[in-house]
Amino acid sequence: MNARTNLRRHKRQKVGIPGLVKDRRGETMVCRVHDVSHTGARITSAFAELPRSFTLYLSKDQRIFRECHVIWQRGLEFGVVFKEREIIGLAAS
Repeated sequence: MNARTNLRRHKRQKVGIPGLVKDRRGETMVCRVHDVSHTGARITSAFAELPRSFTLYLSKDQRIFRECHVIWQRGLEFGVVFKEREIIGLAAS
């Protein structure tokens, strides 16, 4: 276990699911959500750059989403913090 893991307040849950990043202009990029906690997530993308702030969709039907802000990056791996503690979106179908 590394030092950063020990500093986390909330336990991360491994999920390994496809996700979708959507920027303010409505452009989307596919990503992979590796793990999530109440406060953030670790994702990877085929793109070396992501917007600093974006909406992260956590379900295939895009009904579950969180507003995010990138707090760290290592290559194609990103750590994001959720702007709200609760799930913002449960969009109507």
